[in-house]
Amino acid sequence: MLVVEDDEAMAAVVQAWLRVDPRFTSVDQVATVAAARSWIARDSPDIVVLDYGLPDGAAADVMAAVRELDPAPAVVLHTSRSDFRELGQALGCQDAVHKGDWRGLADRLLTLASGVAR
Repeated sequence: MLVVEDDEAMAAVVQAWLRVDPRFTSVDQVATVAAARSWIARDSPDIVVLDYGLPDGAAADVMAAVRELDPAPAVVLHTSRSDFRELGQALGCQDAVHKGDWRGLADRLLTLASGVAR
């Protein structure tokens, strides 16, 4: 799993939540579009947790790299924007969660992880 989040404190919280569950054995984090594109091309994650705004671009730039993979990973948009659901749909994400909804994020990721067959 890859967490794409430029706020180090937020990324640490997301990773801490995920590492509590043994189903999430590998959780990596990057903070920029460039790093995400490189990581995705190299490691083909099953699931991506994606912040909307990044220092060198936006979620759409990361989604372009995601779409190049076959099979493409599941993506959950994780943002503080109030229009998070609409953004997630527009970007082609499987789901979207408002930042701070830790239980919602965990539930969605567990649902996605149960459907990952890689």
